[in-house]
Amino acid sequence: MPKKATISFADLGLGTPLPSVLAKSRDERRKEQRVEKKERKERTREAMAEVAAARDIVEQHKRLVEAETAQERKLKEMHKRELRVEHLKARCEREESQRQHTAQLRVTQEKIITELRTARREEEAEMQRLQALLERETAERAKVAPANVHIEIHRTDEVKQQRAGLPVLREEQPIMEAINETRRTCVLVCGETGSGKTTQIPQFLWEAGYGHPEGHLFGREGCILVTEPRRVAAVSMARRVAEELNVSFGKEVCYHVRYDNNLSDKCRLKFATEGIVLKEIQSDFLLRKYSVIVIDEAHERSISCDILIGLLSRIVPLRNDMFEEELRKHHGDVDKTCIKPLKLVIMSATMRITDFKDNRTLFPITPPLINIEARRYPVTNHFARRTELKEYVDQAFDKVRQMHKKLPPGGILVFVCTQQEIEDLCGRLRRHYAATKIEYYDNAYSKHRLLTGRSQEETAAASTDSEGGGVATAEEAEEKDEYGLHTTDYALDDENVTCGNSKEIETVHEGRLRRHPQPSGGRGKYPRGEAGARLAGRDHWGRSDEHSAAAAEGLTTFPGDEEQEEEVNGELNTLHVLPLYALLDFQKQQEVFKPPPKGTRLCVVATNVAETSITIPNIKYVVDAGRAKSKVIDEETKASCFRIEWTSQASAEQRSGRAGRVGPGHCYRLYSTAVYANLMAKHGDPEVLRTPLDSVVLLMKHIGVKNVGGFPFPSPPRESDLKAALQHLSVIGALDAANNYNITKLGRQLVAYPVPPRFARALLEVLQQQKARSADVQDMVAAIVAVATTTTNVFTGEGNQLKARKLNELADTPTDPRQGRIRSLLNPGSDLVTYLNAFYAYRSDPWHSCGMFCLVQKSMHEARLLYTQLRSQMRQHNKEQDELADTLDEGEASVHEKSEQKIGSHTSGGCPLSKETELLLRQVFIPGLMDQVARRATVHECRSLGVEYNDKRATKTPYLVLGVNRTIAYIHPTSAVARTFPPPEYVTFGFLQKVHRSDTKVAQAMMMGVTVVMPEWLRAYGFEEEEGD
Repeated sequence: MPKKATISFADLGLGTPLPSVLAKSRDERRKEQRVEKKERKERTREAMAEVAAARDIVEQHKRLVEAETAQERKLKEMHKRELRVEHLKARCEREESQRQHTAQLRVTQEKIITELRTARREEEAEMQRLQALLERETAERAKVAPANVHIEIHRTDEVKQQRAGLPVLREEQPIMEAINETRRTCVLVCGETGSGKTTQIPQFLWEAGYGHPEGHLFGREGCILVTEPRRVAAVSMARRVAEELNVSFGKEVCYHVRYDNNLSDKCRLKFATEGIVLKEIQSDFLLRKYSVIVIDEAHERSISCDILIGLLSRIVPLRNDMFEEELRKHHGDVDKTCIKPLKLVIMSATMRITDFKDNRTLFPITPPLINIEARRYPVTNHFARRTELKEYVDQAFDKVRQMHKKLPPGGILVFVCTQQEIEDLCGRLRRHYAATKIEYYDNAYSKHRLLTGRSQEETAAASTDSEGGGVATAEEAEEKDEYGLHTTDYALDDENVTCGNSKEIETVHEGRLRRHPQPSGGRGKYPRGEAGARLAGRDHWGRSDEHSAAAAEGLTTFPGDEEQEEEVNGELNTLHVLPLYALLDFQKQQEVFKPPPKGTRLCVVATNVAETSITIPNIKYVVDAGRAKSKVIDEETKASCFRIEWTSQASAEQRSGRAGRVGPGHCYRLYSTAVYANLMAKHGDPEVLRTPLDSVVLLMKHIGVKNVGGFPFPSPPRESDLKAALQHLSVIGALDAANNYNITKLGRQLVAYPVPPRFARALLEVLQQQKARSADVQDMVAAIVAVATTTTNVFTGEGNQLKARKLNELADTPTDPRQGRIRSLLNPGSDLVTYLNAFYAYRSDPWHSCGMFCLVQKSMHEARLLYTQLRSQMRQHNKEQDELADTLDEGEASVHEKSEQKIGSHTSGGCPLSKETELLLRQVFIPGLMDQVARRATVHECRSLGVEYNDKRATKTPYLVLGVNRTIAYIHPTSAVARTFPPPEYVTFGFLQKVHRSDTKVAQAMMMGVTVVMPEWLRAYGFEEEEGD
């Protein structure tokens, strides 16, 4: 292979470039470097020169700025000096002007003061002239007028003897002096139970010329008015005072209560309830026909009493000012005056003095206070060593057993809380003494060994030795009673201490606490309470299992009772047991005032209705459980609820005082001194803090009180309660919310009816509706309103149990025929229609229907009286029904006959209604219940409010109350609507009550007086559900 030829750059036509380093010589390069260096230095010198020139320019500018700043500073200083001078000049001018103005004001004030002093001197001179003239004329009239007025009273010897020991008689002169001298305020009289103030102070006024023509010289010819909180007290006190005055009852002394009166033209002393007086104020604000008003039992602090006291606190000074003005006008001639002075006396047993005496809003002038001796006879209070918190009814039962067996003759009064407790305790006592023989004598006593451990002979011998000069202990030195017993001998065994140990009983006598040993005895073989009962094989009443069923039938008593109580010479049924509570029939209430059968001891089991006003004769012993059932308003839901709470110390003293009316007494308190001192309030809350204020606010707006919150209440109501009442009244149209809540024409019509405004609204609605103008429909609405106002439940407890029981629930138990009758009255669409059926069933046969339908007799009787009053007022209001108004009695009889024809036989009950009439009745109540509408709650609403959703049963279904307070409520199990399925969508309710469910033990708001309504009915009356709801 041949060798390749070498190719050079020249062969390719290319030349190799020579590097610059090699292209120039060294000298050339150095020369260029020197030139470049010289140029750089030149450029540097030029740059330095430029910088120096710029620096000079900056310095020059800086000096210029400093000069300008200094100049501005000088100008500012000059301006400040000028402003300072101007300010100083202006201040001097203002001060000079102020001095001149002050001097001018001083001159003007001195001139005005001089004029006022001159006018005052002239007025004083004129007053002195008039006073001198008045004194001269008074002195001239006094020459022929009696020095004082005294009306002679011819009392019987028996009355004189009964009055002799009353403590109030010792205070007659101070009481009458205070009443006669007080002009612009009231007189407070505080006297404990038994002092005689209720019966005697009206007689003091009678004797001083009040209510008598001879008292005209002192302006006393007006009638004497005594107010009582209860109708029974007003009637009984009027009868008693007439008897003591020895005048005709129904002529000079009369009474006026709701539904009844015996007034006459010659009436000089009138007893009336507080509500009657409030009605009189609406027609005669100044109460011109009265010369003195006595308010009794003011400590009860009912709403009517508080309003009446507030109004009279303004009427009394107004009447007296008007009288003095007319007296000056007529130069002291009393006979020519058209208006007379008014005196006010407020009486109470346990008055909260500060609410009246120190209340400057109520009484700007401090009223005089007169205290009366506590009681006619001393009462010893026996406290328990320990307090039974739950089974206090058992404790009361045991205490009555001991008292009846051991204590000397005398009636027993037992205070418990509820009607159910009273019926249970009465039944237990009757069954017990129907099978237990006890030796009891009306006027003899020989059981000293049971209390003192000594026989009657030993006791008599010991008493003789002591009288013969023997050395006696401090206890023996105490005065003994007619049965030879010391006060401490009346202390009974304390059941709360187990048997076999000595124990101490606390007693309080004349204000001193004593503890003294007491031998154990009585019951106590097993621990108290349910746990102890189970250990002994007994039920919660202490009965063995084999005796429980028999005891329920009234065939036996507690095991061991006969061993402890049976007496050889004893008799059965020696304890005459009677109940006493508000809903008890009037005839049965009157039985407590009758003497018991011979050889028996009276035992009255009562609620707190026996605390005041009425006096049960021959009561020597009181058993106080220390509790009371009170109605309160739940702050969250605004629902009313009944609670069993400790009573107040004032009420406890009232109960204790019941034992000191006829002689020295004893009160056995089933609680300790610690409970009394620490858990019991000194006084209970007034009613104005415990009930809705709708009727109160409407009444006060009607009589002209624009600012209800500024009214002089003895105890002002809560602002939230007043706002709720204003809101409710504006919703139903009684007040105009846009016009400062002034009363409307509709509101003035509502005031005329003696029922709550929400129900009075239904009466007016049925009178205004053209399709409801028939007398039958108006009659039905009046009946419903009467029942709804009187009660929340027409059936007794037994009736509600029969109503809830399923038919043929027990195959071996025969069906009670009353169950079918009760169910015939129920209307599944409305409790209000159920009220109507119950009312017509009662009116068809008042004597037998209550037992046959399990109706509450007293409530139905009250409803019938109220119904008659409402129908009379409706006839007067309805001008188009003049023929009914002119023939009231015939119309009443015809309506009664129609009712009986509608009802048919009273064994079937009910009032047959057409569908149209029933729907109409359910609609006419909507306007008054616009803020008491509830809708079935949705699942989401239940979840957000924390309640369980349930639509399987009406009583378990939660409803959302569509009002200001978004609360959950349930249909009450006693409601007729509770039987409806599926649960209705919308309902209205008349009452909201908070109760504890028996299954969950949780307090829930329950709707009562429920009516099923349709949404279109609500919209027709302008109801709109808010979107937030």
